[in-house]
Amino acid sequence: MFSLKEFLNLNFYISELDRFLKTFDKATNKLSASQLKEKNKYARIYQLRDKPSQPQIAEQSLWENF
Repeated sequence: MFSLKEFLNLNFYISELDRFLKTFDKATNKLSASQLKEKNKYARIYQLRDKPSQPQIAEQSLWENF
């Protein structure tokens, strides 16, 4: 497979800590309570952003109360 990154010689330094965090993120670790809360929060935000719902407007005429 062609790698543009290698073709352009863009192999940057990756620190030991970044490598550790990358492998840690790939592993199946349980999320903490705060991480779950944050994940659910952003899932809701993304849902509202990507699939907005129309507000329910009552079927009233503008002049109904006059």
